Amino acid sequence: MARILYGIHGTGHGHAMRGLTIARRLGAHEFLFVANDDAPKILEPEFRVHRIPNLGTVFRNYQVDVGATVRKAIPLLWHRQRYVDEVLRLIDQFKPDVCMTDLEYFVPRAAEKAGLHCLTLDHQHVITCCRHGWLPPRMWWDHLLQGITPRYLFRPTEQNLLVSFYAPPVIFISFQCSCKKTHK
Repeated sequence: MARILYGIHGTGHGHAMRGLTIARRLGAHEFLFVANDDAPKILEPEFRVHRIPNLGTVFRNYQVDVGATVRKAIPLLWHRQRYVDEVLRLIDQFKPDVCMTDLEYFVPRAAEKAGLHCLTLDHQHVITCCRHGWLPPRMWWDHLLQGITPRYLFRPTEQNLLVSFYAPPVIFISFQCSCKKTHK
């Protein structure tokens, strides 16, 4: 049995549902989730959750409110070392064998400092780790904005599993995106 520390992006239910599905499927292992916002209400009925603020996304009228999202992120990024240290203390207590992240900011940074392997499992890195065909000009701005967060805030870790309903060609980029495409 392995102990797995799993950081979950807490906005909405998608990341939490993916984490819940993985943890249920790997039921022989012990999971401790790091999450906040919407995720704990999905995860806590079945698994332990340590709440740490996360760089969530603010939506208004079914669209990302970029200004509000940035305003929410600034204080967390300003005090990021406090939260990385909190995860490091959690690592000392829980003693995980490995860490995972689904677009969560603090767990991969703490895992790296603790010398633990960390697996990225998300859909967002499809934007930065894959080649996309022609985009209409009206989508260029969205593509640029949507690519900034996984590229600079939620960098891929040494191992990455991209979850996608389509299969764009994988590229290798300068910050060591080690994404590998596999087919059945």
